[in-house]
Amino acid sequence: METGLEYELVRRLKADDPSSLKEMYAAYWEEIFVYVLKVMKDSEEAQDIVQELFISIWNRRKELEIQSSVRGYLFSSARYITLRHIQNSARRKEFIQLFANAIPDTTPAAISLEVKELDKQIATCLNEDMPERMRLIFRLSREEQLSYKEIASQLGISEETVRKQIYYALKILRSKIQGSTFLFLYFFIFFPKH
Repeated sequence: METGLEYELVRRLKADDPSSLKEMYAAYWEEIFVYVLKVMKDSEEAQDIVQELFISIWNRRKELEIQSSVRGYLFSSARYITLRHIQNSARRKEFIQLFANAIPDTTPAAISLEVKELDKQIATCLNEDMPERMRLIFRLSREEQLSYKEIASQLGISEETVRKQIYYALKILRSKIQGSTFLFLYFFIFFPKH
């Protein structure tokens, strides 16, 4: 896609034109999918990552600052999301193995079920017990793995505000999800501090 067309595509995307996302998807999804598939070696995971990429593009369309080509931006973002998936997968395996070794008579399958249940509880808490702004800041920090500085810049707030919002979000999560053997290590492994 030539530069003028890419510029127009991004302009339309920022103007909330969903057809621009469809055009971007049609132009690049296969090439990005093949790239991610080479790394992940699993077509379902690769599809999930490509889907996550385009959802992220749409959700962040107003803040997009594409310095190079759209193709370059998409590949860079796909690489970042892929690495995050690999890192989270490795952390999950590390977490399960740690508890399987530390707690007698606990199987990795039982721990995996506990982690899935904890994931559900966290999602429920995020969606039902946190104000929208706090939830956004928490997700940018923990899911998108943005630094406090990046979040502050993106949202036009101070780093101290970000820090306080993360602190209160974690406090809410701890109060709502009590009694989980895994909670402390879960946050330590999956949500490292910035």
